[in-house]
Amino acid sequence: MKVNYDAQKDVLRIVLSTTPVRKCDYDKPGIVLGYGSDGSLVDLEIRDASRRIDDPRSVDLAMNGRSVHGVRLL
Repeated sequence: MKVNYDAQKDVLRIVLSTTPVRKCDYDKPGIVLGYGSDGSLVDLEIRDASRRIDDPRSVDLAMNGRSVHGVRLL
């Protein structure tokens, strides 16, 4: 999984798979869901991220009950 924040475009993108996006869902304003040819969710794009997320440059991670807080995106 990859998380990328483009501050100039103010877009946060979470990529779940390396599968190519074949179809996009634009039903929710400012949110784009990308799907592979098999219908699986491939990525999530949040536009105007700084208005929708408290701090789009900071991520809290939790794996197997352990947490890492405040990881800063470059």
